[in-house]
Amino acid sequence: MIDWPSQAPLSASARLFGNYIQSAVPEISADAGLLAALCFHAVSVGHSCLDLAQLPVIFPRHSRLAAVSLESLFNAHPLVAVIRGKDNDVPPALLVVFQQRLYLKKYWDLECRLIQQLTSRATDNAVQCNGSAGQDLATVCMDKPMVFLTGGPGTGKTTAIAEALPIWIQHFLQQYDRLPVIRLCAPTGKAALRMTSALASQRATQAERWPEPVLSALPAAAQTLHGLLRKQSMTGHSPYSSEKPLSLDFLVLDEASMIDLPMLVAVLEALPAHAKVLLVGDPKQLPSVELGNVLGTLLPDIAGNSLFKRLSTAHRHLSCNYRQAESPGLAQLSIDMADSGSARVLQNLQENNYPNVVFHSAVEVGLAAVVLESVRHYRSLAQHTSVEDALLKMEQRTLLCAVRHGRFGCETLNAEIQRRLSGARYQQGQVLLITENAPALGLANGDTGLVWASKGALALHFNRPEGIQCVALHALPKHELGYALTVHKAQGSEYAQVDLVLPQDDSALLNRALLYTAVTRARNLLNIIGSPQALARGLDTDPIRMNGLAALAANVSGK
Repeated sequence: MIDWPSQAPLSASARLFGNYIQSAVPEISADAGLLAALCFHAVSVGHSCLDLAQLPVIFPRHSRLAAVSLESLFNAHPLVAVIRGKDNDVPPALLVVFQQRLYLKKYWDLECRLIQQLTSRATDNAVQCNGSAGQDLATVCMDKPMVFLTGGPGTGKTTAIAEALPIWIQHFLQQYDRLPVIRLCAPTGKAALRMTSALASQRATQAERWPEPVLSALPAAAQTLHGLLRKQSMTGHSPYSSEKPLSLDFLVLDEASMIDLPMLVAVLEALPAHAKVLLVGDPKQLPSVELGNVLGTLLPDIAGNSLFKRLSTAHRHLSCNYRQAESPGLAQLSIDMADSGSARVLQNLQENNYPNVVFHSAVEVGLAAVVLESVRHYRSLAQHTSVEDALLKMEQRTLLCAVRHGRFGCETLNAEIQRRLSGARYQQGQVLLITENAPALGLANGDTGLVWASKGALALHFNRPEGIQCVALHALPKHELGYALTVHKAQGSEYAQVDLVLPQDDSALLNRALLYTAVTRARNLLNIIGSPQALARGLDTDPIRMNGLAALAANVSGK
C-alpha cells in the first residue's frame, strides 16, 4: 500500500486504482502508484491523459514527478503497455505510456480513434475563396469532408451557414440528381433551440433567392447530439456506428467547443463515408464539461504537424463583430477578455471604459443589489397575462455564477431568490432548469422552462420554435431552480442582460475561458460582481486540458 501524501487531491477511487497498479509489481517505485492515481484523477476533471510536461502547472504539489521516465518506470509492468514507434495497437492493459504521457487505456483508444477519423477526412488541397463568408464556406464544404467554422459572438457564423447551405444543396443536387439529407445538431437542448431560432430568422431571405426544391432540403430544426445518435440515457449506447451509419449527407455541429472527446468520436464514427461534417464554434470559450478540449486542440496549425496543417486548410475564421455598433462596450470587452492582460481589462472596467458594462468591486453591495433586481424581475414576470410574454421576458435576463456551491454559487443564490419570492415548492413565474435528458418528453439537459398555470393547474412551459411546449410538473425529469445558472449551463445561450457573480476564494474553476464565455452571453448589458483580485486571477489563468492529440497526429504522419 502507498503512503499517500495528505495533501494529494485524490478520490478514494483514484487511490484504490493507484494501490492496485502498485501491488501488481510490489518492488516497483511508489511513484508508479502515485502516477496511476493522478492519471485516474486527471480523467475525472476533464483531461484525457496525464502529461508529465504539464504536471508542474496542473498538479504543482507533484511537480517532481515531471522528471520521471514513464517508459523506464513501467517497462516491465504487466498492466501497462508502453508504445514505441508508430504502432498504436496495444495488448490488453489498464494503462498506456506514450511519450511521457500516461493514459487509461479507454482514453488512449478514444484519441487513436479520433486521429483515425481526422486522418481519413483531412485533405491537402487548398481552396480558393474570394466571395462572401457564406459563399466561401459553401466552397470549402463542397471540397472538404470536414470543415471548421469559428468566430466569436456576433461575427456572423449563423448567417454564413444560412447562406452556405442552399449553395451546397444546389451543388449536391446537380452532382447526384437528388436532394441531400442535412442534420443540424448541438450538444445541449438550449444550444439546439438557439440554432433553430437563429436559422429560422434567415428563412425569408432564403425564400427570395432559392427555388422550392432547394428550400425543401433545408432542415427545419436542430436537435441534440444525444437525440441524433439516439443514445440511451442509462447506458450511453447508440444504435449507430461505422457498421450502421446515420442516414445523412451533411451534418452541422454547432457549439463544437462543448463537444467532449467520447461524443465527437461517436458522431464521426457514425457518419457514412461520403457525408460532410461542419464543426461550428468559438475555441476561446469553455471546453466541454466532460473530457477533452477537442476544438481548441485541433485548430492551431502546429509547425511541422502535417495532419493539423491539412485540417487548417478546411478552417474558416470570422473576426468582424457585427454587433459592435449595437453594443461596442461588450464587443470590446469580449475581445479584451480573450486576448488582453488582466491589468488592462481591470483598468478599463474601473474607469467605466466599456459602455453598458458595470463592474461592482464592492461585492456584498453589488450582490445584494443584483439579488433584489432579480426578485423584482421575476415578480414582474409572474404578473404577465400570457405565458408567451412571460417566457420572452424570462429569456431577456439571467444571473450567472462561476461555481455551484458557496456564498457566490448558483445554488445559494437560487435558494435566496426563491425564498424572497415564495416558500412554495412550485409557483407561477418560477424558473426551472432540466438536468437530465428525457427524450420521451422532448426535454434535454439544460432546457429552461417557466412554471405557469395551464388548464387550472401549474405546469412547466418551454418556448420552442414550433410554439409553446407544456409539461406536467409530476412528469418532469430531474430539475432544479434556474434563476441563477453556472456559466457552463448558460453556454450556447444569449441574454439581453447578464449579471455575473465571481467567487471570492481561490476557485480552481475561475479562468480566462470561463470569463470570456460569461461575458459573451450578454447582448446589451452586463454587470460583473467580484473583487479585482478574483477577476485578475481568472484572467491570468488559462485553462489547460491535457491530451496527446498533437503528438499522436505527428506520430501517425511521421511529422
